[in-house]
Amino acid sequence: RELIRSLASGGQHTIILSTHILQEVVSTCQRIVMISKGKIAADAPIGELTEQHRMSLEEVFIKLANA
Repeated sequence: RELIRSLASGGQHTIILSTHILQEVVSTCQRIVMISKGKIAADAPIGELTEQHRMSLEEVFIKLANA
């Protein structure tokens, strides 16, 4: 986890992290891409995504996964 944060914070690398553990996403990532049924359902900074939907990240994840 620390290695991923270190590489990402340098601004010279893009890290692709595939997980369903949203706590990891929030603590590690600045931007999130959610894929549902093989298509991109969301692509935005975490704060923008939660503000746009007026929901927590968990609620957005469930909404988009079931869409």
